[in-house]
Amino acid sequence: MRRLLAHSAQKDIPAQSYKEHVLSVYQLAQKNMQEALNFFSGPEKQKAALRDAIGPGALLHDLGKVDDRNQKVLGKANGREKLPLNHVDAGTAWLWKKGGLNSSLLVYCHHSGLFSLSTEQKKEDGKLAFRDEEIAYDVDGKLSEYIAKHADELPIPKLPKNSLVLRGFSLRLALSCLVDADHHDTARHYGGECAGKNTAPKWTERLKSLDRYVRNLGAKGQRDLRNELRNEMYQACRDAPIEHPLKYCDAPVGTGKTTAVMAHLLSVAAAKNLRHIFVVLPYTNIIEQSVDVYRKALVLDGEDPEKIVAAHYHQADFSDLNSRQFATLWKAPIIVTSGVQFFETLSSCKTSRLRKLHELPGSAVFIDEAHAVMPLHLWPQQWRWLQELADHWSCQFVFASGSLVKFWEYQSFSKSKHSVQSLLPSSLQEKIQEFEKKRVVFPTRKPPLKREELIKFVLTKPGPRLVILNTVQSAAVIAHEMKKNGCNVLHLSTALTPKDRGKIIELAKHKLLNKTLTEWTLVATSCVEAGVDFSFKIAFRESCSVTSLIQIGGRANRHGGDLHSEIIDFRVRDPLLNKH
Repeated sequence: MRRLLAHSAQKDIPAQSYKEHVLSVYQLAQKNMQEALNFFSGPEKQKAALRDAIGPGALLHDLGKVDDRNQKVLGKANGREKLPLNHVDAGTAWLWKKGGLNSSLLVYCHHSGLFSLSTEQKKEDGKLAFRDEEIAYDVDGKLSEYIAKHADELPIPKLPKNSLVLRGFSLRLALSCLVDADHHDTARHYGGECAGKNTAPKWTERLKSLDRYVRNLGAKGQRDLRNELRNEMYQACRDAPIEHPLKYCDAPVGTGKTTAVMAHLLSVAAAKNLRHIFVVLPYTNIIEQSVDVYRKALVLDGEDPEKIVAAHYHQADFSDLNSRQFATLWKAPIIVTSGVQFFETLSSCKTSRLRKLHELPGSAVFIDEAHAVMPLHLWPQQWRWLQELADHWSCQFVFASGSLVKFWEYQSFSKSKHSVQSLLPSSLQEKIQEFEKKRVVFPTRKPPLKREELIKFVLTKPGPRLVILNTVQSAAVIAHEMKKNGCNVLHLSTALTPKDRGKIIELAKHKLLNKTLTEWTLVATSCVEAGVDFSFKIAFRESCSVTSLIQIGGRANRHGGDLHSEIIDFRVRDPLLNKH
């Protein structure tokens, strides 16, 4: 009998046998599921359903490929011809008919992604739900032949009875385990991914490394109240209780949350033997800044920084292409990612995004700049998933921001058995807030200004100055007018490419280091509002939200060297300065 194939030969890579591929997918899918279930503490029936679904689904996920028509195409070397028969339908049908509903759904979705139930119910009034209508009856007539061919090379799965139907997050997690196994083995066969083990987390050693990094920062800096408060905050976060899975940190901007919250999560990860630490951020420029800090502070001697602290966002570059999988597949111990990447993985119906979801159980997650990482109206559903991860999957979350909105206190959010606890003791919070009142003040400039009046007003104040406007056009107009008037000015907005924005940010930081250079101004949009390590003498902010105004407080007098540095709220009325 001719060997059954799963993938055709391409160039110098031979064809992959059906047996080799299915067996590899079966073993990896089971491994993925077991590693996730090691952190599961929910109902036993749900755990059993997850465990029982993955094996049969993996064994029969490619059953339709054994059809003679598909084998004929797979036997052609270097062919790009599409398989004539949808190979997903056979496994879906056999498992459904044998009562393996969960496994059947996994097979049905493992290429096309999650389904629309209403669409499925329209297929012959539900008779052909979760089937390929064009070939369903043809496949039904050949199921016995297919399963016999399969049985010649691989075992026929044993199906559980009366298993709990998987829904919501559980179904998505199971699908992630299967999809990752299938995609990985296919990519491995064609040389697209290396088959390596996850890097050891070494949480305790990384915490000690972070301690040294913070101590060295303190030794280089001035011994002032600001640094004393930062040290207190770091120690308070590092030593905070680890029992509560949901915490918040609403310390003001510039108080060292980047390292302090990481110290807490490293402590939690070490104590609970977690798999990953995620840092979720809203903007790419903050991601680059945070990755740089974490690689300096957390990477141990002899380690590849890209495999320890992985940057997962659209700008990420890799010196070694094989390092890419540590970021995009969430394999690294520490993953710094964008809010879009993180929350779309929780939400997406597409297999390409869902593939990495199974790595999330048993993780600590730092959602920084939480006020900006997600529009408020999208939080309720995400909050339910985060609660489930905290309640059943051993995940820990810290929500942090210098202008934190405690959205979980609103009635529109579902209740959890866990309250959201403050990471900082109340005495330290009060101490920090008292310092903030002396560091910055927020006066308002009235009435609305024309562009000439705004520029004149800005130049009456000592520099270096930061001016933030609400629109790309307004910022460009003011920067252009100031340049025409002979002012020393930099301009920054999302109208610039990310690469050029990075250059401007570095130039601004360099100018700020020169304390003798004061007569210059950075005119920008809200892209510098959160997380950027700037410290100007004074800042001007076109009227926007309260959280935006507070955030700008972290871009002026950041280290508290002056008293009552001004963050001036203003409005404009000019034909060239458009409204947001």
